[in-house]
Amino acid sequence: MAGTLTARVEVPGRAPRTEIKEFGSGVVQLTPPPATKAAAGADILADDYDSWCEDGTVCGRKISDYIAEVKGNGVYGVGGTVIGRVDFIVRQAFNGPFPRWRGLLIWDSGPTIRPNAFWADCRINRSGPDGFCDNVQLDFSPVTSTSWRSWAPSSTGYEQTDTRLSNNTTYHDDLHGSFKADGHSELFAAGTIHTGRWRQCGPNCKYYQVPWVP
Repeated sequence: MAGTLTARVEVPGRAPRTEIKEFGSGVVQLTPPPATKAAAGADILADDYDSWCEDGTVCGRKISDYIAEVKGNGVYGVGGTVIGRVDFIVRQAFNGPFPRWRGLLIWDSGPTIRPNAFWADCRINRSGPDGFCDNVQLDFSPVTSTSWRSWAPSSTGYEQTDTRLSNNTTYHDDLHGSFKADGHSELFAAGTIHTGRWRQCGPNCKYYQVPWVP
């Protein structure tokens, strides 16, 4: 059963905020509104991930022609009752013709979140069903009220595909996953988000669309 929640969220050490969110049973709702862009810059990890895009649902930003980030704010619940909130952030930074991803899971409220499987899929843009061009798993640890961040693989590393991409093809990524929450038997599925679209993968892939547009 779907519903709407208006809530004042207060987390120790972080500013309170009032939110209106839609949610459904066993699904983390991530419906893209107009996205926020950041100015292009060097490959510097500006750790604003907990404050960036807290008023949106999905936001994307281009760091440079070769680096982009996306953040999804999720509310999850069962039977019209909200259980908690979680943020799913992914940074992609090309290594020449190879995509590579770094993930961050942030606990915002609710019980302990125990990640099941999160994936970064490389996809080939097609007018019909998109093609597949490799993937990597983002292996998160549980996040809680006392340990509320988990990086995959780390705050500085990346998971890279083995498949070299072609110069005459256009691509995008599908970023998705699932988790369980302590005290609940359901498996919650995070909706798919994307950093953007890219091409010119010889020798270096470059983004041509950030944020993602369907």
